[in-house]
Amino acid sequence: MKLYTSLTIFLLLAVSALSAAGQTASCLETQREDHIFAANGTDELVKCYSKSAIVRLPDDPDAEAAINAALTEAEVRMMEQCRGTLPDQEDAQKQITGQGDGWRPLFTLEMRSELTPQRISGGVISFETVDYMFSGGAHGMYGVSGRTFDTRTGKELTLADLSDRPALLREECVTEMVRQGLKLENLWFTTAEELRPMMEAIADRESWYLTDEGIVFHSDPYELAPYSEGALEFLVPYGQLPEMKY
Repeated sequence: MKLYTSLTIFLLLAVSALSAAGQTASCLETQREDHIFAANGTDELVKCYSKSAIVRLPDDPDAEAAINAALTEAEVRMMEQCRGTLPDQEDAQKQITGQGDGWRPLFTLEMRSELTPQRISGGVISFETVDYMFSGGAHGMYGVSGRTFDTRTGKELTLADLSDRPALLREECVTEMVRQGLKLENLWFTTAEELRPMMEAIADRESWYLTDEGIVFHSDPYELAPYSEGALEFLVPYGQLPEMKY
């Protein structure tokens, strides 16, 4: 492994603080970066960036600890994965350039993960996460997902946990996503029969998050449409959902 230098930045910024049903909840933003350079100290090989959060639940310290542990574990795993790409990055670019010890990188491999709170109320804190990776080529790849926690227990919630009628909840979400999808242009799929299995797969991968308006699901780039259409968003309003607990 070539000599590298590492720079880590750690910031805390107040994001939000809300009180609901007698419970005070707040969230602090954290940012971390690693920049890994080649032996010449100039050419950057790998950039790792993570925006995460620290949750504060003064009335529920056990729940606070559980949520923060889950968020920290995900951030550490992502940063370790990013830093672990360094040997492959060196070897691949030496082979591409054919320069041996005199090689220079063609590009900086970049991995980013940005977690943003979308709802802190009603006994939940829900995060949207955007993950991005650039490893050469015309553009990077990204995906949008979510994580939602019960702020009284610290438990990470599944879609089924949101309602006393989980099967009906899933069906209503899928039906609404199909309805919205039929109105969109440039999709690979143009009928309800084609769209339904795709929307079922999106609902079942537990990558949704909550806002003040409803449940948000996202497709991945290329999943339903060309990359130029992006990660398509489907908001299912709470008013269409049965017996919601949160």
